[in-house]
Amino acid sequence: MKRAGLQEPAAAMYLTTHSWFSLKYGLPSPQALVERAAALSIGRLALADINSTSCAIEFVTRCREQGIQPTVGISFWHANELRFVGLAKNRRGRNQLNALLTAYSFGGEAAAPVPRDVPDAFLIYPRLHKPIESFRENEFLGIRPEHAGRLGGKRVLNFPEKLVAWSPASFLAEDDHDLHCILRAVAHNISLDNLTTVDVANPRDYLASPAEMQDRYAPYPFLLDNADKLLARTYIDFSTSD
Repeated sequence: MKRAGLQEPAAAMYLTTHSWFSLKYGLPSPQALVERAAALSIGRLALADINSTSCAIEFVTRCREQGIQPTVGISFWHANELRFVGLAKNRRGRNQLNALLTAYSFGGEAAAPVPRDVPDAFLIYPRLHKPIESFRENEFLGIRPEHAGRLGGKRVLNFPEKLVAWSPASFLAEDDHDLHCILRAVAHNISLDNLTTVDVANPRDYLASPAEMQDRYAPYPFLLDNADKLLARTYIDFSTSD
């Protein structure tokens, strides 16, 4: 059901975006991120900054102003590697993710690639940390655009309901990748020449238009549908209780 004041979602939706609160990784301010999404007619948008929830309230406020359905979450990183993305279904889910981040940062849980259950949040894995047939109801495998065309014959296609389009956006345009690389070099205290592909985002990790997203996932458009359905099951509003 469409909520009052929100535009109908377009065919591009993002399960993970990063703002400049993803320190030395994401580029846009929350305002710039949301304004660019609105310009592209993106109807649903998830912010999942790296080990941070600092701008969640501002992000939700900006999305409401632009008629975009917001989802908030966290990208859980450890040792320069993304382990999983958590997206809150509601405010209870945000509280659960915050508690998980505390345990992840200070309680030694970062060593485990599969977290404890967070029932009011969705978990998206960038790779198979465990067999897909053992995924819980709220766990999904994120499929990057460059991997979508290589799914043919893969066992995961036997579990289509567990697969979602996952095209993270850490900057607003492809040309921003150079600046992103400078930030990553600063983060690692190394020269640009010594950066590896592991250290930086993919050059295509920018906020793409709905048409480009459809092209990226043309081999398996159901991945976009699944991502949209997942975001449609979330609702966050800091002005009222859930």
